[in-house]
Amino acid sequence: MTAHWKDSFPSIAKGHEQEEKNGCPKTPSVPEKAQGKEEGYGSSQGAMKRVLLLTGKPGTGKTALIKEAIVKTRIRAGGFYTEEIRSGGIRQGFRIITLDGQDGILAHINIPSPYQVSKYRVDINSLNEVGVSAIHQA
Repeated sequence: MTAHWKDSFPSIAKGHEQEEKNGCPKTPSVPEKAQGKEEGYGSSQGAMKRVLLLTGKPGTGKTALIKEAIVKTRIRAGGFYTEEIRSGGIRQGFRIITLDGQDGILAHINIPSPYQVSKYRVDINSLNEVGVSAIHQA
């Protein structure tokens, strides 16, 4: 059985209704297991780790959904999300932030790095120390 995320998180659903009217793709339903509703999920006894990878276009509410889902369901969760770094309305890079509050610069136009994605130089140390570490601890 599946439930649409809007049923579980109505406080952020309102903005998505307008986006869908404007032609943004609809968000897929979220299985109840991913919402932490099956027996034993999130407990330390016999709990299996679940992996949830949430993707979508910029500005569609992915980070807001994850933050609210963690608070509302009170599940134990680990991992990270990214936020834009902007200056003067122009994207300069991305910050990586763990669900427990650690952060670092993931990529930026003004950092020295041999690794590059588009115009952004990737800080491999931050990716490893913050991102990979958060995934291992999740």
